[in-house]
Amino acid sequence: MTGRNLFATTNARVVGAFCVAALLHLAGTVLIPGYSAPFAIRAMLVLASLLAVASIGQTLVVIMGGIDLSIPFVIGFANVVAAQLYGDGWNFVVVCGLVGALALIIGGLNGLISRSLDIQPLIVTLGIGMVVQGLVLLWT
Repeated sequence: MTGRNLFATTNARVVGAFCVAALLHLAGTVLIPGYSAPFAIRAMLVLASLLAVASIGQTLVVIMGGIDLSIPFVIGFANVVAAQLYGDGWNFVVVCGLVGALALIIGGLNGLISRSLDIQPLIVTLGIGMVVQGLVLLWT
């Protein structure tokens, strides 16, 4: 496949994806009252940005040859910890730093166990994810 054909095929896929997204948005606007309200769009963009951050993290793990199944559990854990600490009156910046540090520690533990014990990342991250889910259940 030549470079020009590859560009045309890729461009067609991108245009097709945007057309499908536009049609879905139009259908939502017609069928759901308030779907296109500024507040609703802002809420969707906030959720999409969080998903984008998780996707970037997963992409980096996949590029390195593994897969991280603990991401949703760590996100849930971070949400619970952040809500509890912020609700208890902690400073927002301190809460964000602490939650970020906890997530980095969990991710580092995943990598340490996987590399040092030569266990597949799929197994390690699923196991750590279950431990983190247990911590969430204990916390709440």
